[in-house]
Amino acid sequence: MSNQDKPPFVVIDTEILLCWEADSLKHWENYEASKSSKYASNIAPDKWSMKERVELIGAVSQKIQTGYSHDNRLENRNFFLNPSENTWAKIYPKWFELKDYEKQSLSRMVDDRISALVNKGFIEHQPRERRVQVRGQYRMNLITINPYEWKMLRGVSYLPPQKNLQLEILKPRN
Repeated sequence: MSNQDKPPFVVIDTEILLCWEADSLKHWENYEASKSSKYASNIAPDKWSMKERVELIGAVSQKIQTGYSHDNRLENRNFFLNPSENTWAKIYPKWFELKDYEKQSLSRMVDDRISALVNKGFIEHQPRERRVQVRGQYRMNLITINPYEWKMLRGVSYLPPQKNLQLEILKPRN
């Protein structure tokens, strides 16, 4: 199956990254508030937030099947998509009709895009610190994406499902 027969990578990448949006924006807000202190640094401090693979797959799955982003933010209600007419699943029906879609196609695609985001320096695989720790954990330094870039990602998420969508969302960080 070619790339033309499944949702564009930019949609998948955007939804994966948006899993960290709320944490990052809160960190940036706290940093901006602390800049009023005479002891404040001009550089935002590092802070890491972790997400599990299952959460990332769930976010992508919801976006693709319903057209709406994974969270219940007010902004999701600011635009209307008719799920019976306009979802990524409706635009790429062959990919969604695969018998292994839920277990393999979606998971494999998300895993591939997670690897691409790791290679581009947006997220990192969380190293296992102890034997019982869950596998498939990823972390993001919350200053990796700034508030303006989050707005751009949110805008990409709001784009209606469409064929031949070709965008490059963010330049690699490494």
